[in-house]
Amino acid sequence: ICTTVSEYQTIKCLEKGDTFLPSSFAMSLDREENDSMDGFKKTDVNESDSVTDAKPPSKWNPCSCLTYDQPTATAIGLDTSARGSMVIANVFLLNASVTQAKRAAGCPDAADKHFWDNCDNEIYGYKPTSLPSSVATIGSLCIIFLLPIAGAIVDYTCYRKKIGLWTAVVLTIVYGFQAGISQNIWVAIVASQVLQMIVYLVHIVVTLAYIPELTNDTSKMGRYNASFNIVRFLGMLLHLLICAGISFAAQDSVEVARYSQMLSTVWTACFMGYAWFYLFEHREAGNKIPEGKSLVTAGFWRIWDTFRLVWSDHIHIFWFYLSIAFGDGALSTFSSIIIALTNFLGMSSLELALVQLIVLVSSFPGSKLSIVMMDKFNPKRTQEMVSVLLFVNTVAASIVLTGPSMKNYIYLFCFFWGLAAGAATPAMRTTFTKMIPKGQEAEFMGTFTFSFSSLVWFPNLIFSVINESNIPLNYGLMSLNIFFLISFIFLRKMGSFERLIEHKRNWEERSSLGLECY
Repeated sequence: ICTTVSEYQTIKCLEKGDTFLPSSFAMSLDREENDSMDGFKKTDVNESDSVTDAKPPSKWNPCSCLTYDQPTATAIGLDTSARGSMVIANVFLLNASVTQAKRAAGCPDAADKHFWDNCDNEIYGYKPTSLPSSVATIGSLCIIFLLPIAGAIVDYTCYRKKIGLWTAVVLTIVYGFQAGISQNIWVAIVASQVLQMIVYLVHIVVTLAYIPELTNDTSKMGRYNASFNIVRFLGMLLHLLICAGISFAAQDSVEVARYSQMLSTVWTACFMGYAWFYLFEHREAGNKIPEGKSLVTAGFWRIWDTFRLVWSDHIHIFWFYLSIAFGDGALSTFSSIIIALTNFLGMSSLELALVQLIVLVSSFPGSKLSIVMMDKFNPKRTQEMVSVLLFVNTVAASIVLTGPSMKNYIYLFCFFWGLAAGAATPAMRTTFTKMIPKGQEAEFMGTFTFSFSSLVWFPNLIFSVINESNIPLNYGLMSLNIFFLISFIFLRKMGSFERLIEHKRNWEERSSLGLECY
């Protein structure tokens, strides 16, 4: 039985139900039945949870644009869309928080187009423009100590789905509270952003644990990750366009932030609520708490043991962890840096929105480009080329963006940053998921999440120090190149992608025979 996805593309169906993928990601599967079934096989789940038991969606589905071949993939798409809305809402909220901080510091409250002036007044000992990077620094440091505990709860208990549900509820409440931002409670709003960062990362830990269970097929996993990335950016784009329209009427960044938070609150409640109540499946505990360890300490010991394991038996995964720690740490800093950089370049809030729009729009061809590159080369080589693009573009931007007279060039650089951001996530996740030995998905995925969160604080801290030292912010942007370069070096130390796959295959074969692996 086959179902037509588009006029030109069809995909093979499983015996017990139709198979659906978004038309832009439809793929022709091999004719051999074994290859087809292997592409849809889950790992480490009960037979009752098999994707072959997934029922085809009804003829009318309000979320049909996010419907995949199995409910869990659809749930991840819905959750990812809501998180995309959250990212843009946070940009508008940080912008409004800087505005409130400037007012509290006594900066002149000029018209909106002149709002990002060079006011040097300080509030609580800091420049208002250091607020975004300072919040990111504090939140990231807290996450380092809390993520192992969250990972332990996911691995050693049967509460994976419940944690995902309740973190979604907390995020909805926090975003609803932030919709009331005003001059009287702006400090509490800033503090709530730290809490929001922590809960958001815990939520991601839970969600990512479902991804390795979707398929064993490299090509299809790449399309899954690319589609999730595009869904995320579509959510970001839609939220941005709505708020850009509101900004023409509101004329005030604080008022725009209020509407933005309201929109994200409703979005999160609907999409995450539907996903976690009806689509995500229950999972039993993957492991038992080691003897002599508690739920609080087990996560830290697990990370330590995993690092020891990859150092001794999977050294290429160890280099990968270091690569994403530096690379994703720098890439995650862009959202806070852009806000300060637009102030340095004398850009208005409308121009800030245009910068965000260019990054988002260019991310779409970036995600599509990652699919082509992963098929032509492989996920790891794609990730290396993305790292080179980020390095070269950031070097050029640091040299050119020296002041307000050069501000128009930021749009060109934002196009390439968006292109790289769109390609980076699918390549990174596909590379990692194809290296994980079977049966160790939860263990390695927890360390993966810890790694890409472990150094987010560092580039933010460096940027804050540069800003507080009255050093031109283009030098702060230049500091990110150190992280991109180190990330690329560790990627090269991993070896070829074919060697990584061969190592995984040999490890699994020897493990199945009860032999010790080296």
